[in-house]
Amino acid sequence: MSSPLDVTAPGATGNGGQIYLTAYNGLTFDGSASLLTANAGTSSGNGGKIKIQTSINPIVIDSGSSGNVKLSAKASGDGDGGTVDILSYAGITANPSQIDVSAGTDGTGGWITLN
Repeated sequence: MSSPLDVTAPGATGNGGQIYLTAYNGLTFDGSASLLTANAGTSSGNGGKIKIQTSINPIVIDSGSSGNVKLSAKASGDGDGGTVDILSYAGITANPSQIDVSAGTDGTGGWITLN
């Protein structure tokens, strides 16, 4: 994947959107522009949802030469963090620093599920 996907809420308020990727033959992040973003608005709102499902090849979420990608579903202001859900029947290698579901200043952190 070499293009960013951004469904961040436009403007100051609003919830982040949803990104669903299903790749039966595997999904490789090359790092040149691998950024999946479903953030809240700049001052309030909840983080969105990022869901990735693969079956044939393992998925790598990291910052190195293979799997270089950043997943972000964070909130701002009083919002709650979003959700990142990754399902790979062939396995997952994930660097937690590359996944951000943080809350705003008054919100609750989001959920990360790796299966």
